[in-house]
Amino acid sequence: VGLPPHAFDAGERLPERASSRDEPPGPDLPHVKRRRAPDLSDIVPGKLPKRRKTKKMKHASSKYRGVSWHRRDRRWMARVWIKGKIRCLGNYTNEKKAALAIDDVLIKAYGPTADLDLNFPTPEERREAELDADS
Repeated sequence: VGLPPHAFDAGERLPERASSRDEPPGPDLPHVKRRRAPDLSDIVPGKLPKRRKTKKMKHASSKYRGVSWHRRDRRWMARVWIKGKIRCLGNYTNEKKAALAIDDVLIKAYGPTADLDLNFPTPEERREAELDADS
């Protein structure tokens, strides 16, 4: 254990390591990060520690069926089940555009008179959503 002989001049001594049970054996290297033991001094027997709160994105979920936020691409993703298979309809910058795309595909697949659970069930709602999505 230690440094190679060419790392020091012939007259210098190798640095001595303190023998401690807390540190793992091996040289101290600046690029190696060592884990510290957790501090258990504040733990009370019988009481569970508090969980950290995770940050939730403001666009984590959508109010429209089949629309979800894609974290990596930072866009709205539209997916729909049609005849037992899932169809990915793409990513959209606007949540309403993704919901309208889902409704369009469902109407084309099952027809306008089918009993479907659409995001915008009436034609008036669809027109308003299209105008809102474009603006």
